[in-house]
Amino acid sequence: MSAKKPERRMNQGACGILRILFRVAGVVVIVALGLFIFLRTYGLPDPLLREAVRRANTAGVPIDVDRVTLTLRGWRASNFRYYSKHPDDLKPVVFAERLYLTHLRPFAAEWSLDAEAAVVEINPPVEWGIDVPSDSGLRVIKNLKVSVEIYSDRVSISQCSAQWMGAGFNVDGLIIKPLKPSPRIADAARKDRAVPAKIIDARRFEDWEQRLRAFLLDEGLDVHINFIIDTRKLADSKVTYRVTAGEIASGNTGLSSFEIVGGYAFPRIDADLSMLFYEEEHLKASAAYNVESGQAEGTIDNTIASRQLLNLLPRSVADFLVKERLTFGSTPGFSIAFGPALIGDILEAVEGTFEVDELNYRGMEVKALKGHISRTDSLLQFEGLHASVAGKEHLAASMGSCMIGGHVEGMALWDMSNQLFRVEASGSLDPSLLLEPLDRVGIATNVIHRFRFPERPPKISLQLGSSLTDWKTFFINIDTVANNVSIHGTPFASANVSAKYANKVLQLDPLAVTQEPGFLRGATHIDFRTRTAGFDVRGSLKPYAIEDLIYPRLDLFGNRIKAGDETKITAIGTLDWATMRNTEFIAEVTTDHLEIPLVRMDDFSATVLGKGPFISVENAKFRSYGGAGSGDFSIRLDPLTKAMPYELDIDIKQADFLAFLKYITKNAKMSASGMLSASAHCTADMAGNFFETAKGSGNVLIKDGQLADLPLFGGFSRLIRNVFPAFSVFPITRLQGTFELRDGAIHSDDAYFEGDLLSAKGWGKYSNKNGFDANLQVQALNDSALSKVVRVITDPFFKLLEMKLEGPLGNPTWRLEKLQRSEKKPDAGKGSEESN
Repeated sequence: MSAKKPERRMNQGACGILRILFRVAGVVVIVALGLFIFLRTYGLPDPLLREAVRRANTAGVPIDVDRVTLTLRGWRASNFRYYSKHPDDLKPVVFAERLYLTHLRPFAAEWSLDAEAAVVEINPPVEWGIDVPSDSGLRVIKNLKVSVEIYSDRVSISQCSAQWMGAGFNVDGLIIKPLKPSPRIADAARKDRAVPAKIIDARRFEDWEQRLRAFLLDEGLDVHINFIIDTRKLADSKVTYRVTAGEIASGNTGLSSFEIVGGYAFPRIDADLSMLFYEEEHLKASAAYNVESGQAEGTIDNTIASRQLLNLLPRSVADFLVKERLTFGSTPGFSIAFGPALIGDILEAVEGTFEVDELNYRGMEVKALKGHISRTDSLLQFEGLHASVAGKEHLAASMGSCMIGGHVEGMALWDMSNQLFRVEASGSLDPSLLLEPLDRVGIATNVIHRFRFPERPPKISLQLGSSLTDWKTFFINIDTVANNVSIHGTPFASANVSAKYANKVLQLDPLAVTQEPGFLRGATHIDFRTRTAGFDVRGSLKPYAIEDLIYPRLDLFGNRIKAGDETKITAIGTLDWATMRNTEFIAEVTTDHLEIPLVRMDDFSATVLGKGPFISVENAKFRSYGGAGSGDFSIRLDPLTKAMPYELDIDIKQADFLAFLKYITKNAKMSASGMLSASAHCTADMAGNFFETAKGSGNVLIKDGQLADLPLFGGFSRLIRNVFPAFSVFPITRLQGTFELRDGAIHSDDAYFEGDLLSAKGWGKYSNKNGFDANLQVQALNDSALSKVVRVITDPFFKLLEMKLEGPLGNPTWRLEKLQRSEKKPDAGKGSEESN
């Protein structure tokens, strides 16, 4: 009995303790539940909250919060705000309407908490140097999770993750702060900013954001950041980051992978970018910025040929390409280095190489282009250019040139500050392919228009340049070697020409052209200011070819005056095509034949002088239809009028009359014979009709001839046979007389036709418009002593037989003037006759 009593007492005591414990636990649970309900409903008491905020600010963490409540997820801070210490930052840097905190020890010397927030708004502080628009999506961070440990001298951030602009962020870092910050230290820290006050303005940031929104990330974007920020001295801060993504699409552009790696370690900010396209081609870039010196530098290397990459160009660049009519068949490959230079001047220090498979500039198609690019300050240079230009053979007929492309090498220079450009190129291609790209440079196209290459392109060297603000400074130099070339519309078998244009003066020096079998060597210059052409040439070209080289609008030779194939000319002087007043030159000319109206001259030689508006041919010697000739010629040229008045003195002896007839009538079946001697002096206008403008006089003698065979005398002979049946023909062996050119007709009062038994004297006129209006009187015998006696008897009778010649040269009519008896009109083409 006694043994069981202590055990019972012990059990009773244990039960009592348990009851007490249960009661205490119940009280604790009730108190805890009440406290939880209180903290959940009313939150942390305001005095405690303000004390916690004060301690956090004292510890160097500038935060504020409206309310802290307890939830099943932990402490929830309402309207959490984190401020910058910069006085210009009025808004909180970080704002979260609901921020969940766990492992919170607010009154300990060391804070430790885990935070979560569905949405966090950020306002970049002034010290970041970034102005983000207020409506930008970059101000919002979603699904933020972070572990923070706050010590007296540092803040540690780990396991931070968030979603920002569709990218997943993972951040770890450390913020070092001073133990006892003072105003002087704070001011010094602000002065020791490692980042300029303004790096990116709102407009530029908005443009970047627009481009970022154009990207579609199938596999998302991962961003990893590690940092150490020393608020005591920002220059000692360090940041590293890595951005990676799988497939990226923007419009029609797709990349198989994307990566950016970089960081900040005073004084440098670095970034390295790598993009892959279909696992083979890549775009790589690197950049570095020295925050101490403000110098930036970078490199960019591209092997992606797909034209899709061009869709990423900024709108301003795309608009410029459209305006300049510059299109690319593929993305250019390039390797370019920028800087070192101030960040605002980074594009003024550029050097690298580039290569384009295909581009089109203002209608000129370039199949391949590569070269070296460099820019120093405002001077942009493209050197070592190699281009393959496509031809446009389908336009050859309309352009009058072959339009064959070829290979070109050269350089281009652009001085942005002075608005100057210069281009140098050499190779083999038709220069007419440059007409459309240079359509804004009228002077250049005018020079190129002077040359045409019908069969194949020339070897050409080209230099041109100008100031865009003063086109008077434009110059162009062309050195060309070509076969079958047309200059001013005149064809040449070959040409070696150096053409230089500057200050409105075009020089062809040296000039060497051939025109089978002729050639021309020398120099010429055309001054468009005074509108004069100077020349010093020699050769064996036809005069019209030389005329076209010097003054193509004259149109004297080749049209009104025609020279033969074997022509030799030596000429020096000046031609004033504007007024002709300053014209002065001398030329020695020899040619195998020369044709002027009514006369063909063989083995012609003369001296040609130009003095003011007059061009004179002096001491001309020649053969004409087998006879010998000489003469002088002078023409007056006035550019202000179309008139070309000239004066001609010519003397021909013992020429073949039949050859002369065939030349002027263009009738190879003409029959007649005789030796022609004639001389004439006349004035006329080469721009008008000869008969209407001619004035002058001369004489003619045809002897030892058979003139009755002329169609002109066919009707006359038949009329004589009707009068004198015994005569089968009226033989005319000699013709002589004088004539005058006036009033649009040839007048003669003493024409004499001599035969063996009968002769005739004539008078009258011939005009090109009305034909003949002449009279002819037959006489017995020829001029001899016997004929004078016989004519005393026969003249009264023959006066009754005076004959009238009327009508055109090809079909004249003859009739007896006084007896008024007409012959029947013959068939067409045979003329008509009249007789007693």
